[in-house]
Amino acid sequence: MSPARPALPAALRRLLVLAMQDSPGREICGLLVAHNEQLSFRRLPNLGGPGEFWVEEYALEAQLRHLAATGGRVLGLVHSHCSGLELSGPDAAALPASRWPWLVVVPQAADGLVGCWYWAEGPHIHAEALALAA
Repeated sequence: MSPARPALPAALRRLLVLAMQDSPGREICGLLVAHNEQLSFRRLPNLGGPGEFWVEEYALEAQLRHLAATGGRVLGLVHSHCSGLELSGPDAAALPASRWPWLVVVPQAADGLVGCWYWAEGPHIHAEALALAA
């Protein structure tokens, strides 16, 4: 079954762009969360080196506990690439074990971004371009 892949409103896209600008040369990572019909990005520490992401487990579990207590739900794991939306070899190997679909985002032009949703069904990886909401 295909996961929900919401469009990102402009304010959330701007927040992601600012987070990427704040971390030049490094990937950002976090959770795309729905709470009371509102979408938000919960940034998580990236322990990976340049061109990698590795979510800090303690921070992830703390966010999940907070979401459970407040009624929020995770829609996806967000991480950026410095260039290109394609999954790296390590990304493609890790995606099937993920609890959530992934949203990969890449900065574009002055204050924009492009993105792609990825999810796995068994050994098959699916992709769909990110829809942008007003």
